[in-house]
Amino acid sequence: MRHTILLVALAAVLGSASHAVAAEGAARTVIEWTFDQPGDLQGWVPNSHLQDIRVEEGELRGEAVDWDPFLTSPLFDVPATPWQWVEIRLKCSRAGRGEVFWSNTLETPHGGFSPGKETGFEVPGDGAWHTIRVTPFWHTEKKIIHLRLDLFQGARFAIDWIRICEPAGAADVSRADAWDFRQGAHGWMPVEGVSAPTASPRGIAVQVTAAAGLLRSPLLNVPIGNRAWVAVRLRARKGSRASLVWATDTSPGLHDLPFPLRDDGHFHTYNLETGGASAWTGTLVALGIRPSHTVGDQVEIESIRLVEEPVGGPDLALVSLGLEDAINRVGKPCRLVAKFVNHGAKPAVGVTAKLTVPKGVTVRPAGGKAPVFEFQLPEAFRYVLTANRPVQGNVTIRLSGPGAPARTFTAPIRITQGPKLPKASYVPPPKPARTDYLIGTYYFPGWDTAGKWECIERVAPIRKPILGYYDEANPECADWQIKWAVEHGINFFLVDWYWQAGERSLEHWLHNAYMKSRYRKHLKWAVMWANHNAPNTHSEEDWRNVTRYWIDHYFKMEEYLRIDGKPAVFIWAPGNIRHDLGGSEGAARLLALSQEMARDAGLPGITFAAMNAGGSPEEARTLAREGYVANATYHWWADAQQRTDDWRNFPFSLVVDRSRPGWEEREKIVEGAGMTFIPTADTGWDSRPWHGDTAMTIPGRTVPQWERLLREAKAYLDARGEKMLILGPCNEWGEGSYIEPCAEFGFGMYDAIRRVFCDEPEAHTDVAPVDVGLGPYDFPLARTSTRGVWEFNTPGDAEGWGALMGLSTVTVRDGALHAETRSADPAFSSSTVHLQASQFAYAAIRLKAGPASGREETLQLFWSTASQGASEAASVKVPLVADGRWRTYVLPVGENPRWRGIIRGLRLDPGGTPGIPVWIDFIRFSKEKPAE
Repeated sequence: MRHTILLVALAAVLGSASHAVAAEGAARTVIEWTFDQPGDLQGWVPNSHLQDIRVEEGELRGEAVDWDPFLTSPLFDVPATPWQWVEIRLKCSRAGRGEVFWSNTLETPHGGFSPGKETGFEVPGDGAWHTIRVTPFWHTEKKIIHLRLDLFQGARFAIDWIRICEPAGAADVSRADAWDFRQGAHGWMPVEGVSAPTASPRGIAVQVTAAAGLLRSPLLNVPIGNRAWVAVRLRARKGSRASLVWATDTSPGLHDLPFPLRDDGHFHTYNLETGGASAWTGTLVALGIRPSHTVGDQVEIESIRLVEEPVGGPDLALVSLGLEDAINRVGKPCRLVAKFVNHGAKPAVGVTAKLTVPKGVTVRPAGGKAPVFEFQLPEAFRYVLTANRPVQGNVTIRLSGPGAPARTFTAPIRITQGPKLPKASYVPPPKPARTDYLIGTYYFPGWDTAGKWECIERVAPIRKPILGYYDEANPECADWQIKWAVEHGINFFLVDWYWQAGERSLEHWLHNAYMKSRYRKHLKWAVMWANHNAPNTHSEEDWRNVTRYWIDHYFKMEEYLRIDGKPAVFIWAPGNIRHDLGGSEGAARLLALSQEMARDAGLPGITFAAMNAGGSPEEARTLAREGYVANATYHWWADAQQRTDDWRNFPFSLVVDRSRPGWEEREKIVEGAGMTFIPTADTGWDSRPWHGDTAMTIPGRTVPQWERLLREAKAYLDARGEKMLILGPCNEWGEGSYIEPCAEFGFGMYDAIRRVFCDEPEAHTDVAPVDVGLGPYDFPLARTSTRGVWEFNTPGDAEGWGALMGLSTVTVRDGALHAETRSADPAFSSSTVHLQASQFAYAAIRLKAGPASGREETLQLFWSTASQGASEAASVKVPLVADGRWRTYVLPVGENPRWRGIIRGLRLDPGGTPGIPVWIDFIRFSKEKPAE
């Protein structure tokens, strides 16, 4: 290798779709590898997933043939600074996402490299040369001693050179924490993907030319302190998403916080809650914005400010508009909800709404006084519509008052004539559709309390099931689910099943609803063991116990799914078993043990299907050796993410386009290893109810696109004479993977399955509970708490609190919330709350627990915000005296630096001993310290 000095023009330094920043002035090369000598890899070492690696004609060439291809650099020693970057000049035969890993050590299980110390980048697949420039912000390492370049399977590539660069001279450092762009650009500069900023009357304007284009601040030295928010004021015309990015002196890498854009061409203040992010601490060394993820968008930025609290006047945005229920019938009351949220710091008071409805529809307001819109707390205008004839048309609504949007919103409504059916005393018997295919779907049993549904109602009410926000343990609800499934060609459910070291959870649907249902004989089921468990919880003893449980409780059921005559078990994470048993041989030993136990019980054996693995020949052969005979996935996006500019947001149509080529490629790999491949037709993803604005989304999932995917799947099966297909999850309402009848699609998704796979006439009647006088089955949903006070004085009203895990059924009686611990990690959880952290410094909890066995217990309170989930760092704990006596515990939440911003959720862990009764008299948050 040789060292050179490289002068780089300002506009050319550090651009790409990766995390990158522009440098100021000239730059110099710290170290580089140019591959000028034939046959000389200059110390770079390929792993076994790369093939035909050679150096010729001044290029390092090769092909990535397996799932994890990478090159590791020779050792070197470079002092690390925030402003260094890595440049790679390469060309690839196909598009994909690569990564640069870095490290200052060799002492990790991966040769010194570890997750969290890498920077991703996108590579075009046009076969032309591209210079990829990434800024890793690796300064916390103090020094860098080696790199790892990860490529992607299926790419033929050539690398001209790899180098580490840095600014040639001392860089100017700014201490500014606010920028008013009406006074100029203040040193903010473009990265590849946005144009150079130009002056506009309201700030600076940029044109977006790449989805990950970045506008970056000057070099910074700004202590973050109590500034838990970044206020960005801008206007966009086309985009739906943007991102704030930053780097600090305390954590490696460039961090980002995506946020939704409003593409109405008006200026809005976006109050971004950075304070909850674990990386928002220490001193800020860089700040940037990806102003829009939509190519061609023109964005004007007025200001960016670091602030302690949200700022700005009222600013309302639409959350949802439409009929609340999926099935709306002529002559019956139909509830319409127009939900808005205020993104401004000041409340919106006195807002009025004007609703327009189609002819033939009467309307009256529902509810009481006009809503007051507090910061980021959704509220709704509610109406009751009644139609005297079938209606298919649009409603419109326009707001007036403080913060009202400057536009009218429109939504379709459909009110139909219901079937003339008599009132029923129970769910009408199913009439299974005729089909030659074996069609299944994954079922997630996660909806056993009102609190679980609250985020759906708040964020995505369009997902409301036809059954309502139902009690999933109700056998009558299960019979509706069975009826609708089999009448549309679904033959079996793969039920997400949870067991960790002998502790079972989320079995309410299977044990209390399905097994007690009247119509279960019509629908097969099988275990999909969601064994994404804590490390080292798989063992031979535990495996023997779980197999015995399957044999004793499930495998001899008439309804249990058999493949090749054997009860089937789908394993979510085969790698976790392999890890805990110390290797593949240990995993194979456990699967063989299960086969032996099944045969000893008079069964022919077990069909084990490995999930979410097997994408490479090596991995597939490993799974086959361990004893798996089939291969499947929970989701199937094929390579859609690699073929889009924004891996967090790509269209469902691309998933449809890429699914069949992906099935064909995976089939060759899996069947080459001697296993059977079972394809999955994916049901989408949009996890904003659970993960907020940082969530990945797959927009554009419509009934026509879904049906197109099903027809692709049928053609794939028919070409092979196969019959078995798995549909993605039918009811992952939080993750956004669902096809069960709901407000968004009605019966549309199920009807598409029937059209494609069933030998039945298209015309048929889908019966809903309302048509036969049954239901509703809804839980009463708790109102979002803004006061932070729960008293538990009303029998049966848990005020939104429930069991997260490791607890018996939560009840309210004798003026207290009650449950009994069932595991070593019990936890209560709240429904969604809306607590402004700065207004509360203490949590007072009066409870009694025990008596216990005398061990020391801990009471621990966790919280989550829009930008962070619950974690050990976002918690406080105090000793818990488990002696059966009432005590008031005061937890100083305000002393934790993570207690900031808007608190969205709470979790309370009452010790770690199973079998302890726990009673909670109240939970109260306050500004001043209460008496203990």
